[in-house]
Amino acid sequence: MDVGSVRLPPRTGQPTLYALADQQRDGPGRTSRAVALLREAGYQVDVDAAYDPSLAPRANSTRDRAPCADPEVAFAEHPQLGIVAATSDHSSALGGQLILEEHGWRLDPNLDIYTLPTHGGRSYRRILTEEDLVLAPAGRRTPVRVRDDAGNLVQIEAEEETAFWDWVTVETLRNSGVRIEEMCEISHLSIRHYQRSNGEMVALLVISPSKTDRERVFPMSAELFHAIASIIRRHSRNGGPVPVLRRFDQHDKVFSPPMPFLFQRKIGSTGALSPPRRS
Repeated sequence: MDVGSVRLPPRTGQPTLYALADQQRDGPGRTSRAVALLREAGYQVDVDAAYDPSLAPRANSTRDRAPCADPEVAFAEHPQLGIVAATSDHSSALGGQLILEEHGWRLDPNLDIYTLPTHGGRSYRRILTEEDLVLAPAGRRTPVRVRDDAGNLVQIEAEEETAFWDWVTVETLRNSGVRIEEMCEISHLSIRHYQRSNGEMVALLVISPSKTDRERVFPMSAELFHAIASIIRRHSRNGGPVPVLRRFDQHDKVFSPPMPFLFQRKIGSTGALSPPRRS
């Protein structure tokens, strides 16, 4: 069973720490499974009540095990590192360290604590502000920020948002041959379908009249359909439809009727059409 963990640097006279990797992926549940695994292996584990599987409705055979004043393995939540694990310096705890490492927890010998694994030779540490620490226990979503080895702060969600729109812009222009202005006018209503006589469904893209004053309709390739479907899925990921807004025409100096334009990005609490960046 892989619970996925990472190791933090050890210091003389202090317990060794392990940090749980990818903590957004059921961190509490994976920690509880690690606790149960260590207890089944015969180790005495001290853990916060929130991560103690013996306190769950379906308790296992370790439910009545008495807590130890000097535990061999301890789990808790660190303000910056998230869920971490500490092991005793006693030789009897070496097996516990091996169990943690086998399930993804990694120890950095230079720091004597367990840190997140490196990515492309670089390590990142998540940054939690005081506001995040207040919102997270209440179940509120907090932005993901990390700091790399050089001390640079990376806004993960903002970087991912920019990368996504760069990708769909390139894929749409490359696979459709439309102009930038025509691409910005593509809306959810531009997606049609045609059923052939053999029952096969063909996705169609409708391009509104622009330079030629003629509407164009053409079948979408698999690559183009994937890009368009990804945009629609992104806009509707919270269960709602594609947001409706008005587009300002820079040439005619008029606003369009409210439409569910696909190439729009959320800026703050409102949506705005976002034309592709020009390099």
